[in-house]
Amino acid sequence: MSSQRTTRIIFWVGVALLIAAIAVFIIKKSQGGSSAAPAAKSSAGSVLSQSQFQQESEKAQALETNKKWAALPASARLAVRRFIIDGAGERNLASAWRYAGPEIRQGFTYKQWVHGNQLPFQVFPQMNLKQPISYTLTSWNGHELLADVGIGSTDKTGRGGYTFTIGAAKAGQGSKAHWLVNYFLAKYTPPVRADPSQNFGG
Repeated sequence: MSSQRTTRIIFWVGVALLIAAIAVFIIKKSQGGSSAAPAAKSSAGSVLSQSQFQQESEKAQALETNKKWAALPASARLAVRRFIIDGAGERNLASAWRYAGPEIRQGFTYKQWVHGNQLPFQVFPQMNLKQPISYTLTSWNGHELLADVGIGSTDKTGRGGYTFTIGAAKAGQGSKAHWLVNYFLAKYTPPVRADPSQNFGG
């Protein structure tokens, strides 16, 4: 009897030690997998060098554009892209007009929009279209979207690119449904070029 009892005790002690060893192994494994700190994201609207911007742009395309942005309706993506290039880039203001909502037009007439000396939204004529524009979708509910857009710059002062926030909403119904941009603003405002003929009191 004593021998059987001792055998049982040894057996259960062994089982307990085995369970403890497995638990320690699992804990160490999980800690090892989460010990590495996640890479810090670049702050929104930060100024990037040319190489940094290109890396961030490619990263954003790989992580966001291909998975989320590309899943949006083609008409929504087209409206956003055309407004950015034709409107903010001042390539074709007549084309940009059709994609601008009343919030962007701010009461401007078509003639004022196309032929005037100023526009009611942030323009970015120095955009560098040789670099791909990156789109990071931040909000979507089926009829409205909000996205961060990374755009390269031809500015030679060392600023490789800028981040803008753009919003658009679906207007109309059925066959007349279309997308209009209702918000466009730089997260970091590009510097305004001063007129050298003005000394501003200097």
